[in-house]
Amino acid sequence: MPPSHNLGCLERPACRPAGLDQRDHASLYAAVYGLNRPDLAAISAWAVGAHRDFWGWSRTEPRAPSLFGVTTTLDRGSAPRPAMLRCPLRADHLYPTLVLAMRDMRTAHHRDPDTGDGDGTESWIGLTLGMIVLDTLSGSSPNVRQRWVEFLTANGIPEHDAAIIYAVRNALLHGYGPPTNLDKTSGRKVVFTDDPHGYAVDTTQPGLAVISVPVFCSRLVERIATAAPDSWDVSEVDTALADPDVTDGGEPAPALVERPAPPKYASLDLASLDLDDIATALQDQHDYEHRWLINPETGQIAYWTAECGIDGQHPVDLDDLDMLCIDPLPSHVWYQDMEDFTEQISDEHASRRLLRAIQGRGAFRRFKDELHDEYPHLVQAWYAFRDARAQRRAVEWLVDNDLVGPQAADLFYADHPDPHLP
Repeated sequence: MPPSHNLGCLERPACRPAGLDQRDHASLYAAVYGLNRPDLAAISAWAVGAHRDFWGWSRTEPRAPSLFGVTTTLDRGSAPRPAMLRCPLRADHLYPTLVLAMRDMRTAHHRDPDTGDGDGTESWIGLTLGMIVLDTLSGSSPNVRQRWVEFLTANGIPEHDAAIIYAVRNALLHGYGPPTNLDKTSGRKVVFTDDPHGYAVDTTQPGLAVISVPVFCSRLVERIATAAPDSWDVSEVDTALADPDVTDGGEPAPALVERPAPPKYASLDLASLDLDDIATALQDQHDYEHRWLINPETGQIAYWTAECGIDGQHPVDLDDLDMLCIDPLPSHVWYQDMEDFTEQISDEHASRRLLRAIQGRGAFRRFKDELHDEYPHLVQAWYAFRDARAQRRAVEWLVDNDLVGPQAADLFYADHPDPHLP
């Protein structure tokens, strides 16, 4: 973990089983939550040497709430507190993993671990644990992005804000920091705040997504966890002191009930994949009588139709194919490319005309007609700009679905920035 990332500090050990020191608690995180990122050493660093304040925080004054561009009117600090799960200590030392995760999140935010009472703090660890709660509650479908957005929207969060929350989730669990690629946040810079009166996610300000960490965890996560506890793995962790071995503190170590790791696909070679086909699939906004698929073992792309299957001759059900569906991204993602292009070109007259063309229904067709008919000298620049972004989104989709590793993706992003526009 880069030393510039200062993390919220887990100061109170109220949620830890008796006999665990901070390093043992890090081991418990790894065993219970099935984490593979960050590694155990990084988690230990969180528990042992984290700092209170970190870069990226914005301390703001309370402001008048808005009814638009926010997660929900319930997920704000000034709203009535939602019903919350009670997570008391148990005499038999057997805990569902949801209970352990909720207690850990609450303790990291200096809230009551049993009841969840309290406004909370800006703890970075607590925010990460909140994302772990949502991640597991979202299910186990291999299409991670789709399951996250569907899960959040089903719990009253607008799709636009759900996409931003998903981007924050990826940045926390893969990069240990806030999102830096604006393509993943609809062109918005994500800013974190400790404002207890703010919204969980506030997108009312142009170009910004303001996340109140205490409200996000004490309102949004608590509300969703209370509504959907049965979605969590019901297996239990035995925290009883049953092992004769001892920890550094002289107490026996707890016995953990192992949970099987979720299946993972083999990482594909990014250079061997047809990113153009994947990008085409992500843009395909047509009906569900046809689908784009990818073989997770080979990376081969297939085109399926209800009448002709994938070979053009034999109908087959999608459920009978051992392939992943490549579901299209929302149209507003691709609309953002047109808007950014019009704002970044140096020809002010063309910029104004193209900006007018993309207002209202039929924006994609009008933009294409206006560009080709009136500004043919910008056509190739548009194609280069559009294709660069489409390919980066294809790589992002591969990472989200565990088909390509994040390190290979980061190298690709660095080598394929937006081209310079005339």
